[in-house]
Amino acid sequence: MYRGVFPYNTYINNKYCTGLDVAACNELLCKDAGIGDTVNISIGDEKHSIAAESIDLSVDYTDKLDIILNSQSNVLWVERFITGPAMYEVEPDIHFDEDKLKQEFDALRLDRQGAPFGVSLTLTDKDGYVLENNKPYQIDPGRVYPYVREALGRGELSISIEDGYVEKPVYTGYEQQLIDIDKALKALDDVKITYWLDNNSTKISLPRLSKSELISMLELDNRGYPMLDDSGKLVFSEESVKEGLNSILGPYNTYKNHIFTTHDGSKVHIKGGNFGSTVDIDTESMELYEYLTGDTKQPYKKTLEMKGKSKGSGVIGDNYLEVSLDEQHLYYYENGALVLDSDVVTGNHAYGYDTPQGVYSVYFMQRNRTLVGETYRSFVNYWIAFYNHYGVHDASWRNEFGGDIYLHNGSHGCVNTPKENVSKLYDMIEVGTPVIVYSYDKTRIKD
Repeated sequence: MYRGVFPYNTYINNKYCTGLDVAACNELLCKDAGIGDTVNISIGDEKHSIAAESIDLSVDYTDKLDIILNSQSNVLWVERFITGPAMYEVEPDIHFDEDKLKQEFDALRLDRQGAPFGVSLTLTDKDGYVLENNKPYQIDPGRVYPYVREALGRGELSISIEDGYVEKPVYTGYEQQLIDIDKALKALDDVKITYWLDNNSTKISLPRLSKSELISMLELDNRGYPMLDDSGKLVFSEESVKEGLNSILGPYNTYKNHIFTTHDGSKVHIKGGNFGSTVDIDTESMELYEYLTGDTKQPYKKTLEMKGKSKGSGVIGDNYLEVSLDEQHLYYYENGALVLDSDVVTGNHAYGYDTPQGVYSVYFMQRNRTLVGETYRSFVNYWIAFYNHYGVHDASWRNEFGGDIYLHNGSHGCVNTPKENVSKLYDMIEVGTPVIVYSYDKTRIKD
């Protein structure tokens, strides 16, 4: 019943081979052999590879399958009904073209003739410091090739050349120092430092400090290489740690300290208002410095309790209302795009009622409100308050807006806006939206 084929309930390398002859079973097993695309050769820290197809590398199970088949009787299938399946595990025979293997091996130039020589460490913008180690292991290709050929014949596709076949390179003191620096720099890959910002119970996660940011905090020697202490650890500069952390957390240190880009691309430094947050850079940088110079391997996770009037990070963001006192014009942005602008009239300059400069946020909104002051009582249809009794509202008593009206006939400090425009603004703006009020005269940053 099973002449010339594997009998009932035969499994070879977990493949069901019942009813298959040797050729068919060999084809089935070869498909699942996982031979890979390369032969990998390791010499110390060096890695080399030879493409499998370049040496006609293949596997074959025929001889071992013949042995299994010839050991079985034609009536063995009857026994299998009772005893269950027969499981076999076989390793393939490896075949390759030795002449092609020798050509590919010689092409690796393990004799190092004409190869670069030495060790260098270079700082790159993308990858940080990159070590080039071209100091060769001393090997005898005449001894190593037979070792590779025999290992491959045994079915080894990842071949490590043993120490007896190679001599490790001898480094100068300078070269060894570069290698030690590179090893210490690689350890930075495992340093995990993350900050959370907590402002009025709103938590914001900042990206993990990158390796390049950590490298910028290192102490450098007179050659521009990172310094190592006597124990081989990187030396961090207290000053550089503070500078590096300030560049990371500085954008969130905004209370009375906003750098703002106006509608026309000018930059202004606004030091007033109540919107923003503060971070104690001095304290945080000292704690980070102590962590970096300590022995702990635990990740550094720190939640910063930010102080200020704003919710969130204290950064102005992409949704905000901009009021230019010089131009007597407001600009409302959503998602970074201008969606509304209008002429306005701000506080009366002649009477000292100037609208206060600063970065604020909308804290209250109301329809049909009567504004009451010592010398006025005014009904408005739309009230958008951003600081104490200052806000944006319509002004039915005005027929004109913009220009230099504010110099002698301005408001008591509020931002008077045409009704048709403030009504649109009211429907778009929200409580919490930043409001930036500035005059170029005092805040513009000169190039």
